[in-house]
Amino acid sequence: MLIDGVDIATVSEDALADLRNRVVGFVFQFHYLLNELSCLENALTPITIGRGEASEEEKSYVSTLLDRVGLADQIHKHPDAMSGGQNQRCAIIRALAIQPKIVLADEPTGNLDSRSGNEVFTIMREMNREKGVAFIMVTHDDRLAQEADRILAIDDGWVHEVDKGAHRMKLLSSLSDS
Repeated sequence: MLIDGVDIATVSEDALADLRNRVVGFVFQFHYLLNELSCLENALTPITIGRGEASEEEKSYVSTLLDRVGLADQIHKHPDAMSGGQNQRCAIIRALAIQPKIVLADEPTGNLDSRSGNEVFTIMREMNREKGVAFIMVTHDDRLAQEADRILAIDDGWVHEVDKGAHRMKLLSSLSDS
């Protein structure tokens, strides 16, 4: 398998770690922010871990992303002074800070209200369209899945592509049965 032109089956563990630090962003179901760091500092951690001090340009870029998800007034706050939804949005921006080629997201909107979830999905869409970031997302939110370009399902250990139109009809049918 090639990621960013690198055959990941043939490289060392160190090379894989370097590749992950350069091209893969991660969004976990729980935010895993560090309480001793501010929102901005947390969002910058992939940069500071991978490259040391973040440049002014990188800080500006990440601040702009935080603003796009409604966190401009939270950048100096620590996670324990922010809501769960604000923490999750910060964690999503943390995944985007390195301008990755791929973001792996486990229920990225699971802890958000519908408005915040829509804002987050919108920024994911924009990053996909503007920067070509590929998002691989696990979700149980059928509404969110329907907005994706492609849906893959795992049934009994088998991966298959879902026909979005048929999936929507099945979902509507099951809702009307309730």
